[in-house]
Amino acid sequence: MAQIESSTPEHTAPQISIIIPAFNEQESIVACVQEIHSVFADAGYAFEILVVNDGSTDNTLEVSAKLKSHCPFVRVIDLGRNYGKNVALSEGTKRAKGDIIAFFDADLQYDAHDLVRMIKVFDGSPKVVSGRRDYRTYETVRTSISKTYNGLLKVILRMPISDSNCGIKAMSKVIAESAKTFSFASPLMVPYLKVRGHKIEELPVRLRQRHAGTSKHYDANAFFGGWKTFRSISYHSIMLLGLMLSIPLESRMYR
Repeated sequence: MAQIESSTPEHTAPQISIIIPAFNEQESIVACVQEIHSVFADAGYAFEILVVNDGSTDNTLEVSAKLKSHCPFVRVIDLGRNYGKNVALSEGTKRAKGDIIAFFDADLQYDAHDLVRMIKVFDGSPKVVSGRRDYRTYETVRTSISKTYNGLLKVILRMPISDSNCGIKAMSKVIAESAKTFSFASPLMVPYLKVRGHKIEELPVRLRQRHAGTSKHYDANAFFGGWKTFRSISYHSIMLLGLMLSIPLESRMYR
């Protein structure tokens, strides 16, 4: 494992808390942390990285613990078993120290430079900045599923949000800590926060080939993404129904 030299003293309060949900990402977690460290150190931000081990069955926890031992800016949270991405993000947020909370997937499909671009949008007022993927490395079927889902959200919820399920986001801590931010699964987080009246901005982000491992939501070797896709669509459909049922009440509360 390559040594990462910290440029952020342990006593420095982080401005940014970057939360990485990790389920079976032993092959990519080190490279992910290295990239974030390099990019954010160059940008001059005081930051921390919270790796949330979501019940991995490989050596993700052990590898992350080794990172922590010589990287004071890394903290590791072990959930004990697999709860899903939404819980991992929520638990990381509860322990975050920064004024801005950022989410970054461990598989390195996203570029940390894009996350820095998002952070630069913040001007002191509470807001949410979410990525808008370019889909250049996705298979045709997967791209179609994602774009169809996002199109339905725009029609059903009547919101100008182009990509609700991008894995790279940043938001003010006061928004991330609000009671129901994580209530409706990660693809519906941004639409829900829009219902709550929060300011939402989208920035285009580059989508790269997965660094290692396999997708948790799509099987490229199976027809129409296989069981993973069916399970994901079913779950998110139920969550969308729950969000739709809550909108009238939420809209009245936050006008």
